[in-house]
Amino acid sequence: MKNIYRLFFAAILCLFSFIIKAQNIDTAGLQRNANGKISFAHLSNTKMTNAVNLLRTALRATGDDSFALEKEDTDELGMVHQRYQQYYKGIKVENAAYN
Repeated sequence: MKNIYRLFFAAILCLFSFIIKAQNIDTAGLQRNANGKISFAHLSNTKMTNAVNLLRTALRATGDDSFALEKEDTDELGMVHQRYQQYYKGIKVENAAYN
């Protein structure tokens, strides 16, 4: 009987550690319409240290594109909001700011 309890306890521990580890995985899902434009973006646990890489991938940016952090605010819930401006060959792209 003790072996059954030990096996059950070990299985619960394994399941618990898997759930905790899965919560730390960055995921970003993009859906594009027929024209190739992003129609929906789902971000889960995305670390903002990777924001520029995420923008590069999502926008299919070239080596001539760059992104500069313009503004960073923290709201009353403690969530951080960042605004990035896109530049092409060092020239600001109008209407190309991403929050």
